Amino acid sequence: MKRILCILLSSVLIFLCGCAEKNTVTVPIDNKSDFFGIWVTYAELENAAKGDFKENFSKICENAKSISATALFVHIRPFCDSPFKSEYFPLCSYAKNADYDVLEVMTELCHKNGLEFHGWINPYRISSTYKTSDNPISKNSALLLSTETGIYLDPALAENRKLIIDGVREVVENYDIDGIHFDDYFYPTTDEGCDNNSYNAYKNSVSSPLPRDVWRRTNVTLLISGISSYLKSQDKKICFSVSPAADIERNYNNLYADIKNWVDADYLDAVIPQIYFGFDYPTEKFTFERLLLDWINLVDSKTNLYIGLAPYKLNTGQKPDCTEWKGGTDIVGRQIRCLKNQGEVSGAVLFSYSYIFKEATDFIKQKNEIATAIKE
Repeated sequence: MKRILCILLSSVLIFLCGCAEKNTVTVPIDNKSDFFGIWVTYAELENAAKGDFKENFSKICENAKSISATALFVHIRPFCDSPFKSEYFPLCSYAKNADYDVLEVMTELCHKNGLEFHGWINPYRISSTYKTSDNPISKNSALLLSTETGIYLDPALAENRKLIIDGVREVVENYDIDGIHFDDYFYPTTDEGCDNNSYNAYKNSVSSPLPRDVWRRTNVTLLISGISSYLKSQDKKICFSVSPAADIERNYNNLYADIKNWVDADYLDAVIPQIYFGFDYPTEKFTFERLLLDWINLVDSKTNLYIGLAPYKLNTGQKPDCTEWKGGTDIVGRQIRCLKNQGEVSGAVLFSYSYIFKEATDFIKQKNEIATAIKE
């Protein structure tokens, strides 16, 4: 019966999305999604800091408002750093030359423009360069995992969980933010060599140790539950969201992120899967409508489901995306219409700011398509 229902739902989604025809006109219905966020990366903030940061961030807010976005997801801790003078983390590169509190300015400008401010954190990442970091946290090698993709806090260690939660507490208690948002940087590798020391220490401390994969998922879940418990204890409602990879199995088996467990345990207020795929992806499992159905089936009604969409894919040279996305100025707009025409999805978040407002002909067309779809 469940399989029959899934097939029926998939058929309905395909019809509503207009997957076969790029110019399908959808019929407006009452259940419209109304949450539309934009990710603002640390690189985009660094670019804003090359001039008058206040003026440039104000422009970011005004541009977001111009397409009827409702929230910004702003990179406040990309590398175990901080846009303000933190008790725990060094300053972000984009805040080092400011003689004012950058986070305070960003939250104020967002709210002035009627936008929610969600603080985007990569909880474990210290550096994306192998064994290279001037972050003082990286000097304590006992707390770290060093991999080919960079340097990370070891998720197994209680002191690292405390550091991350203390950092969130510092933000929530001192700034008028609307949400805390985690990216999909959890365990950086499946390689067993990276955390042998902490796993062996764990095995020696218990009589019946968990298998390594279960232990890793448990470590990440301890952080998620800790953040959730803290945020739920606050008087003000703070949205806690996570943006996992599009593939549910990859989250579970490679990143050790047990999203279903987190949803079932009510740890999250919102899940924002990164469905950065088009309608015509050659592998059916990764087509937009197939991935959307997977996430609708996973996320229950008490958790908001927003969908991460990929304006950055326009005119990409990356195979196999380049075939569909070459000149595909209408793809993201069509995806937004698809989301708005069924009731399980509450909105979307777009990656990222600079690709939406890029001053090139196709990107301007894409922006206009997005704005029109949001406003319909």
